[in-house]
Amino acid sequence: MTRRRLDIPFGISGAACHLPAARASAESLWQADSERIERLRSEVRLSPKLKQMTDFGIREVPDAQGQAPWELALSAAHAALDEAGTEPAGVDLIVDFSTTDPGGNGVQVGNRVQAELGAAEARVLALGSGACASLHGALLAAVALMRNDQRLATALLVGGDCVHPDARVLFPLTVLGDGGSALVLRAGHDRNVLLGTELKSAGLLHGAVGLPPPSAPTAVNIAEFERRLLAAHLKAVHDVVHTLLERCGLDVSDVDLLVPPNMSETDQDGYVKVLGIPRERTARFALPDTGHLFGSDGVNNWCRAREQGRLASGALVLLVAAGAGFGWGASLFRI
Repeated sequence: MTRRRLDIPFGISGAACHLPAARASAESLWQADSERIERLRSEVRLSPKLKQMTDFGIREVPDAQGQAPWELALSAAHAALDEAGTEPAGVDLIVDFSTTDPGGNGVQVGNRVQAELGAAEARVLALGSGACASLHGALLAAVALMRNDQRLATALLVGGDCVHPDARVLFPLTVLGDGGSALVLRAGHDRNVLLGTELKSAGLLHGAVGLPPPSAPTAVNIAEFERRLLAAHLKAVHDVVHTLLERCGLDVSDVDLLVPPNMSETDQDGYVKVLGIPRERTARFALPDTGHLFGSDGVNNWCRAREQGRLASGALVLLVAAGAGFGWGASLFRI
């Protein structure tokens, strides 16, 4: 009989984000896609602020220029494993939280990463849902599987996403960039401990925002976006965060660092306001030069916060995200 783990911590022992060196300026992307953007803008009826939006606070985004999503994820995986001091053969579980189409023959990013790493004995799980909140689903799935089976001691969470050039400006939400990221989650690791994860879904909002197809702009239904999503979004952020904190016996005042997604300055302001966490306790520094990287936002911001000395020992760090479908996720870590 396979033994289960009950009271044991699960912590991040390695984290990395790989961004292409090439960049696309947000201004040039807006100009190239101006006809479609203005058509969408003309459909806005209920929100004057939305109709006037011309800047998400994003200057440029990483551009893979033909690199495949799995290549970006693989580079991040190597870096995260190196930091963790883990050989690929020591990976027991790979959880793929990529969002965009894998391309080629449709094989998931996680399967290709397993092959290229040489992690032959790892189990591979591709979520295939959750979109930009999928990192939180990956954390929840990895912990559940590792807790249930003691043979699974080390999990590698990977995401890799690339966007067609004509789909980068996701009006009225963000500008999309390309990138890959990876986390190494280890059973018994007592640093960067995952205290809990909470998910929330609202399938009624599935028609508001579509995911980027390989060769066409992303579909945004402005009427659905205005009528349903705007009203539901920040309430859902509030609910998922407060549910998580209550489960952990904590309050928002205990959070040392909020890590929101890199959608826009307006969206990040909304997180700060609805959660009541001061702006100075928010990781907002990656947005201007990366844009939105789907599920990799959380890992990218984690790495940036670490570089800036914001992940102090003992700190409580709260990662939050939202994704098309529609869903929200929150994960709380003790550094």
